[in-house]
Amino acid sequence: MKLIRESGGRADLLADFLVDFLTCLPVRVTDVVVEQGAIPLDDYPGGPRPTSTVTVSGGGRVGRGENVAFKESEHAAFVARARDFLVRAGGMGGGPCGVGAVMSALPPEASRYERAALEAALAHPCTTQPLDNCSNFDATAGNKLDADLKGIIATL
Repeated sequence: MKLIRESGGRADLLADFLVDFLTCLPVRVTDVVVEQGAIPLDDYPGGPRPTSTVTVSGGGRVGRGENVAFKESEHAAFVARARDFLVRAGGMGGGPCGVGAVMSALPPEASRYERAALEAALAHPCTTQPLDNCSNFDATAGNKLDADLKGIIATL
């Protein structure tokens, strides 16, 4: 685990730790739902901005991520294939799989916007609550990561 970037500052240390922390988080996805819609924005060309939100759930946790692609057709495609992306990447069914492993295994046809939405949804359950309550951790690794994160934050 690389914890210090070239500049070696405290913010870099925390940023690198958080990337490693989120990449290693185990996930157990049992359901995926994608909702497509539009957001009215006065300055968006052509009317409302298309959007889609992926919701993943498992282990009593729910995570969400927004796909910010520009075309309605891109969102419709995401609705149709998000579940398949996670199944093919090993993120659904079976035992836990790390967020980083799932993201690395996404098929090449997943766009950058789809990847970002899925990654946000997978990491979301453990980034919006106290670390002590995150049941997606492996008992040993999670406690160590939790302690390391609290230690790093305390030094800032």
